[in-house]
Amino acid sequence: MLSVICIRATKITFRLSYLLFPYRTCASIANSSSSISYPRSAALSDAVKLSKEFCGDTWSFETGRLAPVADASCLSKQNENSVLVTLARAPALDSSAKKDFVSLQVDYKEEASAGGFIPGTYNRRDTFVTDKEILTARAIDRSLRPLLPGSFQDDLQLTCSVFSAKGDKDTDVLSLNAASVALLLSSVPFQGPVGAVRVSRVEGQFVINPSFEEYGRSNLNLLYACTKYKTVMIEVDADEAPIPILKEALQLAHEKATEMIDFQERFTKGKNIVKMAVAAETKNEQIWSAAQRYEGWFEEVFSPRDGHYLTKVERRKALTEVNEKALQELGSLFSNVDSQELASYLHDVEHQVFRRLALGSKRESNNAVRRCDGRYADQVRPLRAQVEVFPVVHGSSTFERGDTQVIGVTTIGPTDRALKMQSYAGGAKENKFMVHYRFPPYCNGQVGTSYGRNRREVGHGALVEKSLRFLIDSESFPYVVRVNVIATGSDGSTSMASVCAASLSLMDAGIPLRSAVAGISIGLVWNETQTPFSTPDDSIHSLFRKPDNPLPEYLLLTDILGIEDHHGDMDFKIAGTKHGITACQLDVKVQGIPPFVLIEALERASSAHQRILSTMDDCLSKPRLDLRPNAPRSSTLYIEPLLRSSLLGVGGYKLRSIIEETRADIQVDDNGRVDIEAPSLESYQRAVKRIYEIVGDLAPGTQFQGKITDIRDYGVMVEIFKGREGLVHVSELSDKKVFRATELGLQIGQPLLVQVIEFDRKRGQVKLSHRKTKQSPDKIE
Repeated sequence: MLSVICIRATKITFRLSYLLFPYRTCASIANSSSSISYPRSAALSDAVKLSKEFCGDTWSFETGRLAPVADASCLSKQNENSVLVTLARAPALDSSAKKDFVSLQVDYKEEASAGGFIPGTYNRRDTFVTDKEILTARAIDRSLRPLLPGSFQDDLQLTCSVFSAKGDKDTDVLSLNAASVALLLSSVPFQGPVGAVRVSRVEGQFVINPSFEEYGRSNLNLLYACTKYKTVMIEVDADEAPIPILKEALQLAHEKATEMIDFQERFTKGKNIVKMAVAAETKNEQIWSAAQRYEGWFEEVFSPRDGHYLTKVERRKALTEVNEKALQELGSLFSNVDSQELASYLHDVEHQVFRRLALGSKRESNNAVRRCDGRYADQVRPLRAQVEVFPVVHGSSTFERGDTQVIGVTTIGPTDRALKMQSYAGGAKENKFMVHYRFPPYCNGQVGTSYGRNRREVGHGALVEKSLRFLIDSESFPYVVRVNVIATGSDGSTSMASVCAASLSLMDAGIPLRSAVAGISIGLVWNETQTPFSTPDDSIHSLFRKPDNPLPEYLLLTDILGIEDHHGDMDFKIAGTKHGITACQLDVKVQGIPPFVLIEALERASSAHQRILSTMDDCLSKPRLDLRPNAPRSSTLYIEPLLRSSLLGVGGYKLRSIIEETRADIQVDDNGRVDIEAPSLESYQRAVKRIYEIVGDLAPGTQFQGKITDIRDYGVMVEIFKGREGLVHVSELSDKKVFRATELGLQIGQPLLVQVIEFDRKRGQVKLSHRKTKQSPDKIE
């Protein structure tokens, strides 16, 4: 191999010798700017920056300097926080295959260097994706996806990289606004902009884009994204917020978000941005007319058969049969058309029929029909709840709503089991209350793997956690709590059923939950044949008031099924107690929802909560008075500082023996504070008993059957119980006069009945007597 390299080098040298000018001349020409003109860097040709003061912070957007090869980029700054958002677009690999979804991938990454850290991974690289990064990426995705045309087929990837973070404010709002700017600057036909803000209520006052310190002191937190007149995304966690307070927060958020929309429009105004043309979806009239002949078949599936409404399994089977039979007939009529395209026409027919029937399920309407499971629009499915499902766990429950079924299991642990939070951009460092959600394939009647974690499971677990967090006083409850919620049956809104199951399992475990929490999902269907929701020109407050004649006709569906979520326009998850809202999450499929519809949905959810909480109260109305016997226990005792040495023993042997015997973790400080963490009630009680045996008060006159541990001339040492010794002076050994204890022929390990005659509490010293036990000295053997 070496000889080959040498030969090639020789050939190169030989070719260079034929040049008409030497190398030095070539180098000098290359370094001369007057001789050769280089193209100006694309990264410097269109650099534009715009700044704005917003709610006490300095915001700026910049483009044209970084990521010149990407389809679009935006460097956004909020004070000292900096996020670079880039958009990459690629044509679909198979242009002939039509996708029924927008291929958008959003990634959010907090670089360790942004906060001045070196990663704690083995190779010191930024590799692990945290839950915070997943949740932020999901919030950005849910805010932007509805405003991308459904017919857009290219693959999109938004990457949000946090390059600088002071650690005082979160970077999620900054990233979301910058992502909207990147889409506006790109060739993608984005129907934005989208403005986003965070609103917190701190000591009765609303704060826009709060700091982490203010966020920690708030009792209501709202992440809000919207267009000028419609809402596209909401995330709320609150301490039983009344609907009027939440409405006030939403109005303020919309007002401030529109200011951010104006800022984005100013920044992108005047730029020569060419958007891709997206052809309107057209249907082959012959195929569509033929497919519509099967409307009656789908109506039969969604309507009762001989008075019997179908369950999810029966409905799925019936839909499969209808589609297979219809597809076979269409295939014979249009043999030159791909079966996948024909299936899409049938799906559109199913979609149309389902929505028409759903709109007719309004109870107040004339000739009202029922939903596909037999309910009216405002009804909740049949409910079932149970606690104490599993015998060994600390707390367990099941909650069922129709075919949706969730198991909740609560585990209590010591404080060292708290989750250490890793967020380079700032925020909480520790989490003592965790909820983990799992959606195994079998709950949906499917086959697949259920290992690892996915973004949906992380998002649903975080929503359940938000729903319950404010109701557990983590300061007065000295334990770490983990709740596992596992969906064992799914027919819509397993996340809200998980809220109910988690609440019951916490109360079953004896955790002091202030109020039971229920969850419900509200859906929406609007009449697609009518004019879309109008765009008013009035004040923001008018957006939150229902107009006299709203268009189009719409219907809110309480407790949506899986198929209603699939064919509907909104999934508004709302959790709350009897007193107020604790969490919300809004997902939409249309280009935003008018705010007055969301207020109506909140009121609808509040009445549904009362119905669900009544069933939960019948199962378990309040938390159990104590933890399960097998649950861990922890407490703090205080002893006299001078007794610390008595508890520790020489070299700490006494304390170590207690820990080995009881399996409890015991820590003693110089001030006499004793922290005990035991794995069970039995272990805790034994540990406390052993500590009090060593350092507790010993009443004079109390008798013990002890054991001799040491013999000296002046007396003997007797262990009255493990770890606690006292001195029997030679004068207290016998009624007879004895000069040396060795005269009595005593032996180490020999039992001896003794009585306490004096206890020095400060020094922990015990004086004992055998003579006062009235036992004859002759019995000392």
